[in-house]
Amino acid sequence: MGFSMIIPTPKAKTGVIKISTIQPGGGTFKLQINIPSPLFTILFKTAERFDLLIGEGSDKGKLMLKPNVDGHFKPTFMKHSVLFRLPETPWTPQLAMSSDDPKRREVEGGGIVIDLPDWVDEDRWKAIQKARLQVARERETAPLRGAGK
Repeated sequence: MGFSMIIPTPKAKTGVIKISTIQPGGGTFKLQINIPSPLFTILFKTAERFDLLIGEGSDKGKLMLKPNVDGHFKPTFMKHSVLFRLPETPWTPQLAMSSDDPKRREVEGGGIVIDLPDWVDEDRWKAIQKARLQVARERETAPLRGAGK
């Protein structure tokens, strides 16, 4: 007599992927991708290592997560989510940003391609940073200009 493993099916509610910038230890910002555990299981089964590829040319603004036994990235497995922390890159936004549920599609070989938020583009995040600094300056100088009276 033999036995077969019973594996529970993931719940229907899988959550959404979240892309954000993090600043560990107050240093430079890094990009983090957070995938809920049930969704990760549906997409990647039991994969433990991945290759991450950034799009170029017509694929600019996209990121591919591709399972690979010898992959360069080992995600952090938490109780309810799986985290990919990308190393610092020249294009990483250097300000706090976050985006939920990016457009994604599955690709051959078990990987996914994620459309990165527009704020990942260097020109865009620098414009956002400049606008935030301008608003902060205006708030600081408002009492000096007699605003709020």
